[in-house]
Amino acid sequence: MLLYNASTIIKTDMKLFQNIFAALFMLAGSSCLAQDIMEFVVVNDAKDSFVNLRADASAKGKVVQKLANGTVVYALSQKDNWISVEFGEGKKVMSGYIYKSFATLLPTFKEIKLNANTTNSAFFTGDGIAVTITKGKFIKDKHTYTYSKDNNIVETIDGKEIWGTDGTMPTTQYTNVTITFGEQKVELPQTALQNLFNPNLDDTHVYYDSTTDTLYIAAVNSDGAGGYCAALIIQDKKYKVRVVDTPF
Repeated sequence: MLLYNASTIIKTDMKLFQNIFAALFMLAGSSCLAQDIMEFVVVNDAKDSFVNLRADASAKGKVVQKLANGTVVYALSQKDNWISVEFGEGKKVMSGYIYKSFATLLPTFKEIKLNANTTNSAFFTGDGIAVTITKGKFIKDKHTYTYSKDNNIVETIDGKEIWGTDGTMPTTQYTNVTITFGEQKVELPQTALQNLFNPNLDDTHVYYDSTTDTLYIAAVNSDGAGGYCAALIIQDKKYKVRVVDTPF
């Protein structure tokens, strides 16, 4: 039998507590170095027409791209005064750092609130703007495919990269997105929605920047494995562009 006196137990417990506290402090310190953002941002430099995308989180970092004001990119994390971002689809994805004061989070803008929804539709209204988003069943026979060599993985649909699955066949897809600004109606072209599969209407948000007359529809979509984020951008009451990213 091993016998311990009270002082030995106290010293042991104190040492254990100190080790645990030190480990927690180190973890907390490391988390402060880089803070996750995971959100779309709009870049803008009020003193210039573009924002520099740098290879490193430093004003001395190499400029790898000049992003025009109004460009939407996906922000991953913030380290000190720099935000790590990426943008582009498929093999054209680029990444780098932008200074935090040149980035505005989409939720900073006025949110057009969800007014009503069903399993296959969502209706957002506010400030004279109405947005209707619908989805439906993916119909396999209406599309063409390419497969992996063993035929177990769907690689493209209609010649396009697949968003929203992990190599399996999609189950749902967008059917329509319609926006009205007062009496003016804007319907997004199918090219804006093409190959964006398994939309999640419960995790879709709509924001409006009245200064630039820009509407943003942001969604996190997935079949449970092939997660992605999409932003549909409508400016001056016309569809402008979409941005898609897979930060997960």
